[in-house]
Amino acid sequence: MVFQTGFEGQTLFRGRTGYAVAHWQKFLQSQGFYQAEIDGIFKAKTLEATTKYQRERRLFRRRDGLVEKTTYDQAAKEGFDLVEGNLLEEIIGLREILVEITRISMSLEITFKGKSTEVTLGNEFLTPEEAHKKIKGYFESYIYGPA
Repeated sequence: MVFQTGFEGQTLFRGRTGYAVAHWQKFLQSQGFYQAEIDGIFKAKTLEATTKYQRERRLFRRRDGLVEKTTYDQAAKEGFDLVEGNLLEEIIGLREILVEITRISMSLEITFKGKSTEVTLGNEFLTPEEAHKKIKGYFESYIYGPA
C-alpha cells in the first residue's frame, strides 16, 4: 500500500496547519527559536521563529518565512527528521481510515432471508456484490485518493 502524506518537501507558510507544522514548531523549539505552544498552526510566532532561524543560519535565499527545500536541508543537518514526520503523518492518515472503517461497520447490517442475503449500508439496501464494490471503493479512495 502507498499512502500519500504530502509531508516530504511540503512548503510551510503562514496559515498552514497540521502535523507538518507541529513537527517544524517542535524543531524550532529544540533550537531555541520558538517558545510558544506547539499547536500545528503556522501563525505569527512560528513565522517570526522561522525567519529568525533562516537569518541566523544565513539562508540568504530564504529569509521570508517559507519552509522549503533550502530550509529543510539546513534543518536536517541539525537533526530535523523528515522521516519521522512522514511516518507520523502516515499514522494520522491510518487513524482516519480506521475512523472511516468504524463508521462504515456501524452502519452495515447483513440479513439472511431464505436463499437471499440483504446488505444494508446506512439506509441503502444492496446486494452483497454491490456492497462489496461500494465498501472496497471507500477504502481505495482513502488509501489511494480519489480516482
